[in-house]
Amino acid sequence: MRASTKWVDGYRDAYNFYMPSNQDDPAASARGSQLASDFTVSLHYDRRLYREDITGSIAHARMLARQEIISAESVASIVEGLQSIEIEIAAGGFPWRDDLEDIHMNIEARLFELIGDVAGELHTARSRNDQVSTDTRMYAKSAALELVGAVRSAQDALLQQAKAHTHCRSRLYAHAARTAGVTGASPARVLRDAGSRRC
Repeated sequence: MRASTKWVDGYRDAYNFYMPSNQDDPAASARGSQLASDFTVSLHYDRRLYREDITGSIAHARMLARQEIISAESVASIVEGLQSIEIEIAAGGFPWRDDLEDIHMNIEARLFELIGDVAGELHTARSRNDQVSTDTRMYAKSAALELVGAVRSAQDALLQQAKAHTHCRSRLYAHAARTAGVTGASPARVLRDAGSRRC
């Protein structure tokens, strides 16, 4: 009996060490220690998805209203609240909370603060996985378009350099051997054209 009691006491001590009660961070208490809680927080990098998260949520709310799943009054409140949140974030005045872990929970909590319980209707017919995959896909497409624009700007700059140096002549080397002379425009054109090739 004594050995059993000792084992239980040891287990309780270990549990209290790794799973402490944390009144300042309820999410940390639910997940375990503060160290584990800090490890799972993704807000420091996924907050960049805020535009996509809000755009996707507005589209989802409007779909629910079109299907007569939520009322027109509800969708109006949700859309107005989300648009206010987007303005807050863009202006740098959004009250970020690390204890809410990610961008999705932060926006959701703020929406509840602004419009009350009607904010809960936004989760109708949508899982968190749906929301995350939609946000990520939208962000990836947007980032790819920005990258394409940057590549085209670089191509235009190279073309301008080529046009400005048609009078310059130089020799290139291939396998340590001299090649025929080229104008200064040739390397710039090669680099510009390389950016247009598809992998």
